[in-house]
Amino acid sequence: MTENDLLIGLLEAAQLSGWLCHHDRRSDLARQQGQSGFPDIIAVHPTRGRICAMEVKSERGTFRPGQADWLAAFLGAGVDTFVVRPDTYDEAITYLLDRAHPSGTH
Repeated sequence: MTENDLLIGLLEAAQLSGWLCHHDRRSDLARQQGQSGFPDIIAVHPTRGRICAMEVKSERGTFRPGQADWLAAFLGAGVDTFVVRPDTYDEAITYLLDRAHPSGTH
């Protein structure tokens, strides 16, 4: 699965389950407003009382400057955080669909 395939699937699952999501496409081309490395997806579920930050990577994708710092900061603030790759995609989908109620860093 490509990074784009993962993003599309995650955003669709989130929308089906009532999450409010934000994703900036190609933020590397946009004028930067803040520190670099902001996660690919930020999602809030208004009735489950959950917020999550997801960084989406291909199987061999590497972190760019600031990405690990943002995830660590979100985790430190009590936000569920995920690095979603093809091998962890199903776990992230399960979380979004609220099938097993997992939380924490994945």
